[in-house]
Amino acid sequence: MAVRDAEPGESDLDRPTLALIKLAAMIAVDAPPVSFAWQVENAIDLGATPEQILDVLRAVASQVGAPKVVAAAPEIMLGLGLPLPGEPE
Repeated sequence: MAVRDAEPGESDLDRPTLALIKLAAMIAVDAPPVSFAWQVENAIDLGATPEQILDVLRAVASQVGAPKVVAAAPEIMLGLGLPLPGEPE
């Protein structure tokens, strides 16, 4: 079985943690914007909190670089249902 097809049960990581790691990986590889909304929703559905999702941005910034985090941040904010800066709330 390919690694990308592995089921969460094949890992010692809990499902919310695995979803957060996938989000971090998406930031690192400059994933397409639309995929962030899906992964944020998935992480929330699996029990991750919005605060944990924002912590992922902080955690990966020094490793992947600020430009990747800045590019992902608006998509993650939209996925969390947050307004973008300059938009009415």
